[in-house]
Amino acid sequence: MLKQEDLLKKLKQISQDSNTLIISALEIAQTAHKDQLRDNGTSYLEEHIYPIAISVLNRYKDDSKLDVLLCSALLHDVLEDSDYKESDMKKRVGDEITNIVKNLTKSEEENASGLSEDIKMKMNGKYLERVINSNRETIIIKLEDRLQNLSCITQATHLLKPDKYKRYIIETELLFIPLTNNLETPIDYKKLLIGEISRVRKLFNE
Repeated sequence: MLKQEDLLKKLKQISQDSNTLIISALEIAQTAHKDQLRDNGTSYLEEHIYPIAISVLNRYKDDSKLDVLLCSALLHDVLEDSDYKESDMKKRVGDEITNIVKNLTKSEEENASGLSEDIKMKMNGKYLERVINSNRETIIIKLEDRLQNLSCITQATHLLKPDKYKRYIIETELLFIPLTNNLETPIDYKKLLIGEISRVRKLFNE
């Protein structure tokens, strides 16, 4: 698992001004997700939030929007998964980052519990229409989020929620791969997603 200190070491690669903003985002994320667990019982921070932030840092270290991307990576699930207020986020990290996080946050209808896997996929299609019509940074974080979620499906975990993970495969093919066509970036997300789909299908003997 990726500990906080691993992320902090990586953050030293960027400017002190950016660090101040990113440390604020890190503190918010830690508060929002401190007790949250993944399906397999591991820390949500260490198994999801930190890995996405480190991936963004590695891939976009020379990008002019690195600080925005990193903060958005750290905060992308905060409004959806906690009671942290949008107004408080704006005070800590500003309008631009908060708006990205807001675009990445599903509505109550899109995130309702008890829905069938088919209905969830339709809701996610509606949600991704909003992501597509947002901006480059929002799309990048959504693709990083999906890649990381797929990477956590392993031989040990794939039977925990098989219907959910099979939906992930179908969604990725139908919704996320087309999303890559709306993005200008040196990272070949389509190739990365196809690779993860192939790997996960083998776990289900498909």
